[in-house]
Amino acid sequence: MTTQYLSLLSDLAFWKDNKIFDVLPVPVAILNTEKEIIYANKRFAHTFGPWEKLKCWEAYHKTQELCKHKSCARTFEKQIPIVSKGDGVTQSGQSIHYTKYSLPLMDPSGVVSHILELCIDNTSTDILRHEYQSLFDLVPCCIVIIDKNLRIIDANRMARSIYGPMEGRHCFMALKKQNTICTDCIARKAFATKKPQQGQQFWGTPEGDICNYQITAVPIEDEKGEVTAIMEMAVDITELTYLRDQSYFKSLVLSSIVQNSQRGLALITEDNEIPVLNPSLLDLFDFPAIGISDPEELYSRLPDKVNEAIKGGKEFYFQELELFPERGDGAVPVIMRGTYLKASSRVLGLLLSFQDLRVIKRLEKARVEAERMAAVGHTVAGLAHGVKNLVTALEGGMYMLSSGMQAGKAERIAQGMDMLDRNITRIGGFVKNFLNFARGREIRAKMNDPVTVAAEVVEQQHKIKAEQNGIKLAFSAQDTIAQASIDYEGMHEALTNLVNNAIDACMQTVEGKRCSIEVLVSEADGVIRYDVKDSGCGMDAETKRKVFSNFFTTKGESGTGIGLLMTKKIIQEHGGTIKLESKVGKGTTFSILLPREHLPKPAKTRKP
Repeated sequence: MTTQYLSLLSDLAFWKDNKIFDVLPVPVAILNTEKEIIYANKRFAHTFGPWEKLKCWEAYHKTQELCKHKSCARTFEKQIPIVSKGDGVTQSGQSIHYTKYSLPLMDPSGVVSHILELCIDNTSTDILRHEYQSLFDLVPCCIVIIDKNLRIIDANRMARSIYGPMEGRHCFMALKKQNTICTDCIARKAFATKKPQQGQQFWGTPEGDICNYQITAVPIEDEKGEVTAIMEMAVDITELTYLRDQSYFKSLVLSSIVQNSQRGLALITEDNEIPVLNPSLLDLFDFPAIGISDPEELYSRLPDKVNEAIKGGKEFYFQELELFPERGDGAVPVIMRGTYLKASSRVLGLLLSFQDLRVIKRLEKARVEAERMAAVGHTVAGLAHGVKNLVTALEGGMYMLSSGMQAGKAERIAQGMDMLDRNITRIGGFVKNFLNFARGREIRAKMNDPVTVAAEVVEQQHKIKAEQNGIKLAFSAQDTIAQASIDYEGMHEALTNLVNNAIDACMQTVEGKRCSIEVLVSEADGVIRYDVKDSGCGMDAETKRKVFSNFFTTKGESGTGIGLLMTKKIIQEHGGTIKLESKVGKGTTFSILLPREHLPKPAKTRKP
């Protein structure tokens, strides 16, 4: 070794003169005992810049401070080669990571007088190693490296954070808490086939949680092509699997709801396809069981106003619509809604919903008929009771007439005749009202002015009676109310009952109190409204509770108790409601509300 170093030193001029160092692809420098560079090759000058008369730390680090590693000092001291790693600065100012080999050079006396240094640039290698480690640790999945004995030799940060330290342990113990090899071991398949393998596995965390992973096992080969290890990449699909199962379950439930819904449903996509067409819709439109593929087949059976709404591109709703199926069963009343299904801002399609109202209409008709038949029973009982009272009154009139004739008293005769006349008239009206209520009357709706019918009730029928009894009767109406489909006679009867009751209430007020009645007609949001307000005696809670009951009256023998019941029935037949507000001593307000969309359709006139 000494001879080698001596020869190298003695022939240094030869090496330098023949530029042997310059052919080396790494920086080479020779330092004396003062750590001064006395020679450097071209690669050194290219990497670190000018070196003449510079100390090693000045050339390597561009600084006046001594090196921290002191590799050259240790080489001089121990007189043996030293390998060290260090950081330097190139002549362009960039950082460089290198491995330095320091070789001692001895003079003839055996003393190390110089050092030969070779630097291997590791910068690119270190960067690649750092990038690999960063990728290995920061990738959002668990990665483990498994050897042929199925022991884990490395794991990334995520795997260690979830499953703890695992290097040196068998994968089936560290990851699955098993004592035996898995029967479906993906790593063994990758070793055997030398090809990537995939599958699903359940791993158990130290906390006892079970996670479902999608595993990809990739073989790692050495320079001879032999598989020395397997890299397993595990993506946690626990939540994804749960969401998939939930989505599948919801899809089954939704499909069952759609298929068994009593409403006809059709979904039409932006591409004019029909992925949803349930049995109720097929039955409603009399389509074949196999369904239809062209939306135009459905559009052709819809009214023009519906097709216009569909073309409008906005959601729509029709309260009551008539459809005419091919089978010719007549018009089918439905409620129809069009709703656009969206995912974020993207339109998925148009959902058309049809609710068949035929069953509801039949049930409503049956309910009304049942109520009417029940009323018939009450009517008979009430009629018998009322007629009994009237017969008693007639007998009183006959007695007055007979006794007056026997006594020859004209005044008594006249009194008896008056009693007979009044009670006979009462019998006719009494029987007529009861029979009308029990039998019911068919609504004959046509386009009428809602204001005119109320004005006639007030101005032509009750104005004089109110004035005769000292009651102020006022009427007012909104100017912009259009004609509506109503039964003029029925609405006239309903308003007459309410105004009559208001006059009677005013006549029962405390003597000396000035009483007034106001009838108003208005419309807002498609609802026609009649208000009959009086400042009469008002009603207590018990009276308000019974006011719409059969044969309930506060007028004694002069009332039949069916006026308000008839009024309520007429309003309901018009698709409306009647409301009551009243306070004792303050007065009463009856309000009739008639939504235009619920009004009966005008009766068709027969051609002669």
